[in-house]
Amino acid sequence: PHFVTTVHGLNSPGWYSSIMARGDRVICVSNLVRDHVLRHYRDTNPARIVLIPRGVDANEFPFGHQPDDEWRTRFFAEFPRLEGAPLLTLPARGTRLKGHIDAIELLADLKERGVDARLLLLGAREPGREAYVAELEALAEKLGVAADMVISAPRNDVRDVMAVSTLVLQLSTQRESFGRTVIEALSLCRPVLGYAHGGVGELLTDLYPAGRVPAGDRARLVERAAELMRAAPAIQPLTRYRLSDMQEATLGLYQEIAAEPLRRRSDR
Repeated sequence: PHFVTTVHGLNSPGWYSSIMARGDRVICVSNLVRDHVLRHYRDTNPARIVLIPRGVDANEFPFGHQPDDEWRTRFFAEFPRLEGAPLLTLPARGTRLKGHIDAIELLADLKERGVDARLLLLGAREPGREAYVAELEALAEKLGVAADMVISAPRNDVRDVMAVSTLVLQLSTQRESFGRTVIEALSLCRPVLGYAHGGVGELLTDLYPAGRVPAGDRARLVERAAELMRAAPAIQPLTRYRLSDMQEATLGLYQEIAAEPLRRRSDR
């Protein structure tokens, strides 16, 4: 049979991971991942690599979606400190590389500029992350923004939270292989502010360049956040990076490769 692999992330180089580069076709989810494969597995034929980005389900994240009044009442009753000001949401698990510290510093920098805002670190409060959460809470206290911030457990209503957010943040300090929250937010017609590196940078460059800033540039981050909060550029409905686009490209690849003669195992 034909052999197709999909490289979703920046796998640790080595013999174990090398199988992912041996397919008759090697699907990569971003240019970053493609470059990673070619850099670490130099015998990989670039012609066998196919770029097929992941896609968001437009039915799950419909353009312009807004939750109903009942949801809003329930949400702000649960998190009353988030009500009454523009909401910045960083949806990410509770690990340091996701940029929670940068988000808290951003909130403090906005406050110093006189820009009222609230911050939700959505999904960071997880079992086993208590010490990290305590560190984030201590930083918020030190910077004087503890009353304007919430660290929540993971939730199943992320779509609705994004929809009521003024800005969705993607501040991972290490390069991400893709950055699904970027296209989820843009699919909902919500502005995204993120670091211009890795897969996130690729998505923002292509879909929402106004939302990209150099990674770790604290001054530029607060400047751009204030600009987007004041007047964010219009967002158009997605015409790519949709689940249907990913499915169509993948099935097209299967049809293409099914018509080819089989390669010998030694050729892989």
